[in-house]
Amino acid sequence: MQSNRFIRLLVTVTGSLLLCLLLLSPVLALDKNSVSTSRLVVPLVVDPVPNYNHILPAKPVSELSKAAVMASTFVINYLPAGSDPYDIGDTCTTWPDEAKTSFETAVSVWSTRVISSVPITIDACWATNLPTGVLGHAGSLSEYQNFTNAPLPNTFYKVALANALAGSKLNVGQSDMYIAYSSTFDWYYSADGNTPSDKIDFITVVAHEVAHGLGFAGGMTVSSGTGSYSKIFAYDRFAYNGSSQALLNTTIFPNPSTALGTVLTSNNVWFSGTKANIANNNTDVKLYAPTTWAPGSSYSHLDYTTFVNTSNAMMVYAVSYGRAIHDPGVVTMGLLEDLGWTTVATPTYTLTVTKNGTGSGTVTSAPAGISCGSTCSSSFTQGTSVTLTAVGDTGSIFSGWSGGGCSGTGTCVVNLTNDTAVTATFTAATTLLSENFDSVTPAALPSGWSSNIITSSGAWATHAGTVHPSSIAAHSGSNLVFFNSYSVPTGNSAVLLSPVFSLSGTTNNTVSFWMYRDTGYSSADDRAEVYVNTAANLTGATLLGTVNRLTTLSPTVASAGWYNYTFTIPDTYTSTTNYLLLRGISGYGNDIHIDDISVLGVPVVQRTLTVNHASTPAGVVNGGGSISGSGISCSSVNGGTKTGTCSVTLDNGSTVTLAAAADANSTFSGWSGGGCSTGGCSFSITADTTVTGTFAGAYKAKISGGNGYDTLTLAHANAGSGATILARELHNATTLAVEPFVENLTITKPVILKGGYNAGFSSNAGLYSTLAGILTIGGTSGALTVENLTIK
Repeated sequence: MQSNRFIRLLVTVTGSLLLCLLLLSPVLALDKNSVSTSRLVVPLVVDPVPNYNHILPAKPVSELSKAAVMASTFVINYLPAGSDPYDIGDTCTTWPDEAKTSFETAVSVWSTRVISSVPITIDACWATNLPTGVLGHAGSLSEYQNFTNAPLPNTFYKVALANALAGSKLNVGQSDMYIAYSSTFDWYYSADGNTPSDKIDFITVVAHEVAHGLGFAGGMTVSSGTGSYSKIFAYDRFAYNGSSQALLNTTIFPNPSTALGTVLTSNNVWFSGTKANIANNNTDVKLYAPTTWAPGSSYSHLDYTTFVNTSNAMMVYAVSYGRAIHDPGVVTMGLLEDLGWTTVATPTYTLTVTKNGTGSGTVTSAPAGISCGSTCSSSFTQGTSVTLTAVGDTGSIFSGWSGGGCSGTGTCVVNLTNDTAVTATFTAATTLLSENFDSVTPAALPSGWSSNIITSSGAWATHAGTVHPSSIAAHSGSNLVFFNSYSVPTGNSAVLLSPVFSLSGTTNNTVSFWMYRDTGYSSADDRAEVYVNTAANLTGATLLGTVNRLTTLSPTVASAGWYNYTFTIPDTYTSTTNYLLLRGISGYGNDIHIDDISVLGVPVVQRTLTVNHASTPAGVVNGGGSISGSGISCSSVNGGTKTGTCSVTLDNGSTVTLAAAADANSTFSGWSGGGCSTGGCSFSITADTTVTGTFAGAYKAKISGGNGYDTLTLAHANAGSGATILARELHNATTLAVEPFVENLTITKPVILKGGYNAGFSSNAGLYSTLAGILTIGGTSGALTVENLTIK
């Protein structure tokens, strides 16, 4: 059975870009079951919110077509100028080469992923006369049902998929898709992913629309509140609401009916297929179903909010200017597999987490797989974006990440393109402030704690369990502390001020507490702001974060209960006088309840860095020079005593960077200690460390390509006939001031004398040597060749 459809890419009157699939009445009907008068628009719109988070495959998409084995073959017929084979009204012109290349690159996104023994044919028009603002239009030219190997009966499949399943071409003599794009639009054709912010990525748009042509589209629509469908597509078979009720269940959702229209505009429509769900962390895939029906955008795309900032963003309804999305993502690939496509297996890679340090804690992942804890390694499909979160145990602080491109103490996001190892460091902490509020009789505050009104009224006090809502036990012990936002008008606030505590000598300092989140008074934004300050007030205080009482406000949580919150104190707080301030602000809802407040810090461990000099003599000259960096400035001359700052104390874990500079009579040979050898020396100091730099003295003279000597006479005596002797510019061994090269030299064989070389005998440019004494040229026809030599 067969029907026909077209896709159109256009710009709305407000400037949004739309790529639309128009389901039209068929031009060919094999029987009455194939007749369709439905019309469905499936647009890809330009997202007005800038998003430059590119999604590119591990192998550049421009290289995919070079793979040794392609999973399927796409045949693109670039229609000649003047043609309009489907009487759409397009006027085709000659395709430019850069547009062809980009089109073929976009097709390779799919030819390396979906398997078909039947070539998939696209008729492509480079149109000159599309309506104003229309970028292009495209469509699957037919669909079939009840063919050989059809997975489900009485279900329409896009012809490309139907051919792949049947193993033969059902639409003999016909192409599978028609696509036209405006020749006047300013596209970005390159496959490099660096799409400018004022252009739309051509590869992204073409790949998105080909996915619709492969079957990523349903047949349901809504008009004046009534939902309906004229035929059932494979996609529709997997559509459910949040209560796992099939949208094709006509007992619940008659066709047509307002019940169907209501669910299609409920923001609660899901694709439930085995493969898609596995790719989506074993949960149903949310579809785009806004409360106002958007023809074509609704239902036939992934949910925007859920997926736009993930690796599965290609099939949301909108794409931003300047954004390149060249990888369909695992959810889209799983969805196509559920529809019936056989796909190329996506490689999996292993993410391994290692914990180290003096403390302890847990690392978890999203998607799930790692809970380390016990499970510290898990495999994910190629391109999966895995977010790691680390939480220190009681008495420990998470100190930071290394590996996988992660650093700092926030979340670690790893885009898996190969096996990856990440290390999470936890450090045993010192308690700088701790209060569980159990030592007092409510409503009194513990010693050193106070409640200060900021706006009108309101106060902090202790209580045995929660007040509003009532009778919920404290997080630990008997008491908690609460701000009475239930009793004071919106906007009233008071500060809970802590006793003074010191941050001197500690690092990685954090504030932690437990807060009871509840669901009452759902319009009330009662909240606690967390501050730290060196003064006992809010003037000049640093806001660390805000926690709302209501579970649906930031940070959102699934249900009512006690939740732990930790905030990092900036490293700029190092004084002995500091205060924690919790500002309760009323939204005239329930009270704000807090328990088990603590401030933790990691004691700063000091490490000693010592620098030594070693010298290698060259005759009468010993090596010397300077070593500097990380507080070190240590020098020696001619192997003498070190001077300057040759030892410093640094914080544990500090990065040491040292540089060596040889003096004029020396060259630098290398390092030992600190894991350094040659070149610069850089390492993280985690123990008392001694680093030695070796300086080699330089001989006065050297035979080019040979040994060095203390005198020109020795060099001449050991030089072969015609050899070149290099004379070094001499410097006083104590003051390093330039001094003359004084030596009587009797030359008995032809040599070349070059003077003024540096200690490494690598350059004599701009330098000189001074020769004093008698120069005798032996024989009857001797010759003297001198460069950069002054004779007195």
